[in-house]
Amino acid sequence: MAIRGYLGKTKNYERTMQYAAGRLASEEIQGAGKSSRIRYTYAGNRLASAESTNDTTLDNRSRKIAFRSGSPSTLVK
Repeated sequence: MAIRGYLGKTKNYERTMQYAAGRLASEEIQGAGKSSRIRYTYAGNRLASAESTNDTTLDNRSRKIAFRSGSPSTLVK
């Protein structure tokens, strides 16, 4: 699945989402000729973490996020 943004008739943004077993596994973001990637990991039926490469579309920093294991918002149905 992909989301695309246009300025007039020119594509200036694209976010492509990859799914595995019905879960979001990764995203590839492209804008202004730059790209970054986000990878999601799961622990059982819960979203556990998200890790991105250097985000050249924003501030050129990588990020790693750990989600609270008991949070209802991380439960994947």
